[in-house]
Amino acid sequence: MGDNTRLDKNATIKDGATLGSDVSVGEKATLKEGAVVGNGSSLEAKATIGAGAQLGAQVSVGESATVKEGRWSVMDRPSERKPPSVPERSLARR
Repeated sequence: MGDNTRLDKNATIKDGATLGSDVSVGEKATLKEGAVVGNGSSLEAKATIGAGAQLGAQVSVGESATVKEGRWSVMDRPSERKPPSVPERSLARR
């Protein structure tokens, strides 16, 4: 657990979960086995971070939200996503 991390007394942190610095974990929030929460992130009341899920820095998880396995970062917000680049193709007649 990193420096300045705040845990509510009713939060559940399972074995193997990792918390960065300046993380806030709310009432009855749960981090399952192997979950990783990056620096400056916050979990509101009853939020659940699934086994093996990885949150980047500065990620906020709302009340009663569940994050399943996978990697999540601030750039995963739909308004900040960039469309995938489409490679240019040259079309040649055969």
